[in-house]
Amino acid sequence: MFHPYEFFLALRYLLAGKFHPWLSLVSVIAVCGLSLGICALIVVLSVMNGFERELRTRILDMVAHANLWQVDGALQDWSSTAEELRDAPEVLGSAPFVEQQGMLMHRGQIRGALLRGVLPEREQQVSRIAGHMVEGDLALLRPGSYGVVLGSRLAAGLRVSPGDAVTLLAPSGFFNISGFTPRLKRLRVLGVFSAGMYSYDNGLAYVHMQDAARVFRRPGPDGLRLLLRDPLRAPLVVARLNQELKGRGYLLQDWTEWHRGFFSALRTEKRVMSIILALIIAVAVFNIVSIMVMTVDNKRAAVAVLRTMGARRGGILALFLTQGMMIALAGSVLGTLGGVLLARHVTALVQAIENRLGLDFMSAEVYMLDNVPSQLLWNDVLVVNLLTLAFGLLASAVPAWRAMSLHPADTLRHE
Repeated sequence: MFHPYEFFLALRYLLAGKFHPWLSLVSVIAVCGLSLGICALIVVLSVMNGFERELRTRILDMVAHANLWQVDGALQDWSSTAEELRDAPEVLGSAPFVEQQGMLMHRGQIRGALLRGVLPEREQQVSRIAGHMVEGDLALLRPGSYGVVLGSRLAAGLRVSPGDAVTLLAPSGFFNISGFTPRLKRLRVLGVFSAGMYSYDNGLAYVHMQDAARVFRRPGPDGLRLLLRDPLRAPLVVARLNQELKGRGYLLQDWTEWHRGFFSALRTEKRVMSIILALIIAVAVFNIVSIMVMTVDNKRAAVAVLRTMGARRGGILALFLTQGMMIALAGSVLGTLGGVLLARHVTALVQAIENRLGLDFMSAEVYMLDNVPSQLLWNDVLVVNLLTLAFGLLASAVPAWRAMSLHPADTLRHE
């Protein structure tokens, strides 16, 4: 169906030459429009992928892949339960914990925080908190010392640094003649960590598990935090462990249950943005329709001559389909090059613009991250290009069919 003459004629019609300069201008506009749409779609998809990757990574640095709870109270014999779970091939480590909300105060500054009681030597088995320490060390938490390690934004909000003391207002108080009185405990700041995620840096504090159990009046740890071999398979592993431990009063939950709504919203936003930008590409493709219609109208006589010289109807169809696909392919190549280049450097580019203008496009309080991450996936690039070429083919089909349907005798009679 496709012969060399069709390609060269399509290229000649596309360039239009000096006799039809407006066709060349419209062709350039069409290619630019497609390029911008493709570039924008690739960059947006890369940024959304980067957000999902960064948030997942930073969440998994601070939370366990799964938690085991004792349904009817504290987990008394946690060590034997940990030994039993260690035999499971998917479980790499475990650590007991106590968690409770509380208020931290220092010289008139008050901040709410989640107090997490841990055993420092075992906590390293289930989280990467040690790698996020800015000052001090988690190992400084010892039983009876009543030390605390704060998130960087939490420490800044309380205006404290290692060596200062903060007052913990715990909900596990007592009732007296004047009503409920919360329990107060003085804690010494031993370190500061920065996870790079606002919710943790602003609302999480670590204490020793035994100190947390005394302050919050717990007979034992609340449960076990588990590290799994593959966190992305956590729902399947947790479902299997729940079946194996069924009837023993245990409940396991994986990390996806705690953040399911957030990641679902992120994926939905990615789909919506993809559809919107795909419509932008579709609008740009309409320029191909206008180019093809003008080309067919201007080349009616040429098409008639080709038909009288023996060109088949399929050859005429191929001629104009090739011209439309050339425009789509040019826009696809230029847009892909620009999109890939921009996606690889968008983080540095946004930071440079922020520094230059003194603006903060990415507020951690709103977006949870303080920079614009990017992850370029070649599958996304392939899908975008295939979509563009499909749009280009559809846009060329009707004008090409019209050209194929021209009758040479009628056309030459009116020319």
